[in-house]
Parts: sequence; C-alpha cells; structure tokens
Amino acid sequence: MKAEDFALKLKINSPSVVDYINNGYNEKLAIKTVNTFNIKKKKEKSNFNDELLELVDCYTTKNFEVATVNFYENIVERSDFVIVGTVEADWLIVDKSTGFIKVIELYSEISLWDCAVNGGKFLDAILEAKLYIMKSSLGDKLLRNKFDCFVAEECGRFAGGDQFIEFYKMLLGCFE
Repeated sequence: MKAEDFALKLKINSPSVVDYINNGYNEKLAIKTVNTFNIKKKKEKSNFNDELLELVDCYTTKNFEVATVNFYENIVERSDFVIVGTVEADWLIVDKSTGFIKVIELYSEISLWDCAVNGGKFLDAILEAKLYIMKSSLGDKLLRNKFDCFVAEECGRFAGGDQFIEFYKMLLGCFE
C-alpha cells in the first residue's frame, strides 16, 4: 500500500467521537482514539523509496497508534536501520540491508519480531489490524476474542508471509 492510500483509508474509515461515546468511552478517550485516524500531509516529496518511510517522512504520524504500535513524527536514521516508531518501548525499524520492517529491543538492538517484507506490506497489515481493533471496540467485545488469531494470520499474510504472523498475534492478543 502506498503512503497516500494508507492516509486516505484511515480517514475514510475513521469513526466518530459519538461512536466511541455510545460504546462506553469517556469524551476525552473518544477524541484521542479518533485522532489516531487523523494523519495529514506535512510535505509533498520524500527522499525515501519505502512506503512506511515516506509515510513518517511526509505525514503527521505522531498521534497514530495501533495497540502498542506508535509512529514517530520524524524518522531517525542509524547506520544499519531507520527508526520509524515504537512497539511498546522497543523500536520499530526499517532494516537498511533487507528493507524488512522489524521490532528491535531498545538498548541491545536484538531483533524481537519481523513485521513485514517492506513498508508497503507493513501498511497493508497494520491497517487491517487497526480496522479490526476499531470495529471490535465498537461492536461485540466478546466476539473479538474469537477472531484475534484469524486476523493475526491475515495480517501476517498481508505483511508478506507466515514468518510475520507471530508479531501480529502479539499485537492482537492471540494467545493460543
């Protein structure tokens, strides 16, 4: 998925504050949650050729979140990787040598999860996860537990294959 398509799909699928209030959220949390769908273009051209890097480079991504995944407002370059955000306290990165999206431990830089074969595939998968969490939070919460593992497997396939499923299982709380 292209960065611009990701931003558009987030906007199109954004629920309203009233949707969340009607499902038991207080107003402050409802506003914060709706704002996670609101990323806007901050500049036209990126020097990066990866869609995730372009998203973080060209859009306001500071408020975006999916479960424990958050994007930085700006890219942080290192010698072997580019940091685009966090997963809990650890870094969400693009590996410069492979293009893989990974989670590495904050201080040791040990690889914890492979997330996708590239940024475009990651955007496909993370959007699927975000929309699933949104729909389940606005619907039957008991139903969510039945589909967490199924959606995690779908996200893994969107990300590029079965080797990525473990990350999405962790993200969606699939504990089988």
